[in-house]
Amino acid sequence: MKTIGHITNKFLDLSQTFVHRQIVQNQWFRNVVFTRERMNEHLFPALDLVEIHNKADLAKAIEQSRVDLIHAHFGPNALYALSAKKKLGIPMLTFIHGYDAWQYPNRTAKKMKRYIELFEVGELFAVPSEAIKQQLIVLGCPTEKVIVCHLGVDLSFRFRQRTLDNGEIRLISVGRLVEKKGHNHLIQALSIVQKQIPNFHLTIIGEGAEREELTALIARLGLEEKVSLLGGQSHSKVLNELDRSHIFCLASVTGQDGDMEGLPV
Repeated sequence: MKTIGHITNKFLDLSQTFVHRQIVQNQWFRNVVFTRERMNEHLFPALDLVEIHNKADLAKAIEQSRVDLIHAHFGPNALYALSAKKKLGIPMLTFIHGYDAWQYPNRTAKKMKRYIELFEVGELFAVPSEAIKQQLIVLGCPTEKVIVCHLGVDLSFRFRQRTLDNGEIRLISVGRLVEKKGHNHLIQALSIVQKQIPNFHLTIIGEGAEREELTALIARLGLEEKVSLLGGQSHSKVLNELDRSHIFCLASVTGQDGDMEGLPV
């Protein structure tokens, strides 16, 4: 059985369930995770995980694990693994998800230069949408090295007809509290909605830098009884909240720094 070495900075943020699924559902290969920080272990178990502290450690660990293919999750992790890839001569697949195409490489000229090197050395780049494919090509990635690979969704759930049992319309939005998720736009829209349809409640699941700003916005608009910020929650908690809701809302926007969604799952 061939071995895939998965490179992540952290294993794993609450918002990255899609990365965990990419790894554990890949049952045709032996999967080894190489990470600099272990977190949320009870939510994201890994069959084989190696903690590393620097690039030299990474190269040594990859060699000892007899890795046949490096799978870097997000562009910055690919840059971190680049020296090990070159030293060991192992092919590398990089999955670019969103911010690492729109925002990260444009932060500094040095990062852009390193991306050009990554495009030259890396064998293949997978992206979740045509928009990100075109962005990589604009950044300098050869067209023949980019493939669109939509992220899979677990279809074990079934649709359930919703009814207004108590008259309250339950809305839900799931996403980090950052600009590109557009939570502020959703909250402002509901301040208009409540003038005609006051019987609703919005639950927002996610954590991030805009919590204080969103909390202040909710108070300013008088929506304290209408909007709840639950913070980051486990996957099972998210599923439970989705199940009890009537309407899912996603108000994605392009951030002022150019960051935008890849293809939300």
